[in-house]
Amino acid sequence: MSNSPSALDQIIRYLSFEGRASRLEYWPWYIMIVLVQGILSIESVDDYVWVVFIVYLLLLPPTIAVTVRRLHDLDNSGWWALLMLIPIGGFILFFWNLQKGTEGPNRFGEDPLAPESDSEI
Repeated sequence: MSNSPSALDQIIRYLSFEGRASRLEYWPWYIMIVLVQGILSIESVDDYVWVVFIVYLLLLPPTIAVTVRRLHDLDNSGWWALLMLIPIGGFILFFWNLQKGTEGPNRFGEDPLAPESDSEI
């Protein structure tokens, strides 16, 4: 697995809630989502509200999935992602996701930043 995942990797792992996501995987996706939302909010007019709604719906599942995987990297349950539903919860998750993930394997899988072993077949 590459240490520099792209937005395409997020689309491929669209609904994968298993495993871990490093900061390198989480933050580019998060920044892309913020930029898309900003562009859509500026350019949206009444005639295109349904397009904006569909784009938001399409981006919501991978955003939740990468957030859950990021929480797994911090050795926390993915259920903590429900904090997004309360106003202060978004701030808590924001600062929580700035932290470095647990080094080495944890209960959710291998360290995504660990070098891949050459002994694998």
